[in-house]
Amino acid sequence: SVAYKRLEFLGDKIMNLVISQALFTTFPTQDNGFLTQTAPRFIANSKDSNEFMYKIACKWKLDKYLIMNNSDRVN
Repeated sequence: SVAYKRLEFLGDKIMNLVISQALFTTFPTQDNGFLTQTAPRFIANSKDSNEFMYKIACKWKLDKYLIMNNSDRVN
């Protein structure tokens, strides 16, 4: 539906912001070229990106709002 697509769009932009902020603070001495090349590794739907986003959600105490399988959780 249109409403779902709008929420998906918003969610994608929020994820990009979260990833950008995390990379910016994690690698304070790296230039924008490094940050630009590194960001897609965490945006793609992979095990690494899912773990990265879950860790951020836990850090911000948002994990209680996630709906996921127990096998997808990161210790």
